[in-house]
Amino acid sequence: MQHKSIYEISEKQAISNRIVEVCAVDTNYFRHAKIIFEDS
Repeated sequence: MQHKSIYEISEKQAISNRIVEVCAVDTNYFRHAKIIFEDS
């Protein structure tokens, strides 16, 4: 499920590449990134 969310964001955000790389290393950071993207 988390991986799916990552791809969904990568499809909508251009800078997703960095987010995807980070969340791959730290899923905790991905949570914050997802919240930021949704807020934006």
